[in-house]
Amino acid sequence: MDIKELKKILANREFGENITIPKRKMPRIPKGCSETLLGDPNGALRQYRCNYNIHILEYSDRYKIHKDRVDPRKDPLGHVMYDSPETLAGLGMASISGLAVGKIIYDKRKDKSKNAAWEAGLVGISTAIITGLSTYYLLKNIWRR
Repeated sequence: MDIKELKKILANREFGENITIPKRKMPRIPKGCSETLLGDPNGALRQYRCNYNIHILEYSDRYKIHKDRVDPRKDPLGHVMYDSPETLAGLGMASISGLAVGKIIYDKRKDKSKNAAWEAGLVGISTAIITGLSTYYLLKNIWRR
């Protein structure tokens, strides 16, 4: 199966709507696709980006394939805005919560500890990670099929 066949199969699908193709029907990745780290692998062994904004996730026995609105290799911000808004929301919540909690901790600890900034930073970063990932996965499960 080549990239033009995949394009035809995906033509009437919604952006982000996965199709599953067993490896026996598509034994290898089409020419012109390149392995990438861009994207949530969702448990896949590897993932690939191809022309026509096609994103392939490789599992041991199958591929999950969908088309994106924007290619993250060419426009990362556009991709996050249109194809992965949960990433943008997660980053926003991480920033807001991390800074807010860090400031609260610093204000409470600055007169009591020589390491107030370090303590505030550690708690702020921990809060940002937890809040950001929680937001990302919650919204991903709400917004995705």
